[in-house]
Amino acid sequence: MAIPVFYSEKLLADAESESPSAHKPREVLASWFSLQIPLRLQAPQPVNPQLMYLAHAADYVDGVLRGQIANGFGNHHPSVGRSLPYLAGAVLDAAHQALTSRSLALAPIGPCHQAGYRYGEADSTINSLLITALALKRSRKAERVGIIDLSQDAARGSADIIARLPDSSWLKHLDAATLPCRSDADIAALPDAVLELADCDVVLCQASVDGHCDDVAGGCLDTQQLYQRDLQVLGTAREWCIPMVLTLGAGHQRDELGKLSPLLALHNNTLRAAAKALAG
Repeated sequence: MAIPVFYSEKLLADAESESPSAHKPREVLASWFSLQIPLRLQAPQPVNPQLMYLAHAADYVDGVLRGQIANGFGNHHPSVGRSLPYLAGAVLDAAHQALTSRSLALAPIGPCHQAGYRYGEADSTINSLLITALALKRSRKAERVGIIDLSQDAARGSADIIARLPDSSWLKHLDAATLPCRSDADIAALPDAVLELADCDVVLCQASVDGHCDDVAGGCLDTQQLYQRDLQVLGTAREWCIPMVLTLGAGHQRDELGKLSPLLALHNNTLRAAAKALAG
């Protein structure tokens, strides 16, 4: 069965940044197709600003959409603003698909966890994970939502948004502060963490690869450990029929020529883990 992937060129931006986050979805998707793992491509629908307001201040959203407020890359490039409705739309559409199929859907977007209520930083301009969680809750498509953020650093932006919610009891959020993933022992404990979210209607997982030992973020996992990390999470979700959305998250590696080959290899392993988990 083909894995649904919510992607279009409208996700991409020229962020005028050394970071690959804004344009890597295109390279990742091309690399995924080279693996000959069956994928079903679907174009995401853009979300409207009102849905972004669920997680962010309205003046912040309007400002970054218009290029009047600095985005998460520290500039005002209009292409970043144009991409934002589609980034959030990819995660939301993938969540709807996962809820329908009771399985896995992919939204190949970069990191969003450091976008807070009224700010963006570290390549994160809007928090597509929290926008999706809040949109699902408001529409009653989900009563309980889980988030597993496998990024190297704690999700300060997500924590800022969650702290402002009048009621967050329906939302379970795990990140580097509560779910360290720095050793074989941590990886072995991941199934228990996923099972903590088994009562959620859907789980949104940011499968960042900045935890790799060669990443500038200062990770300490090797390539095989990252693969096992993803396999543990995805395999547990599959075994317990937990609907899950997977995003790319953070990762910065390049080779000596500046190419993304090392980074693509890590994201390829995430797809391989997904295919293996779904195959049982």
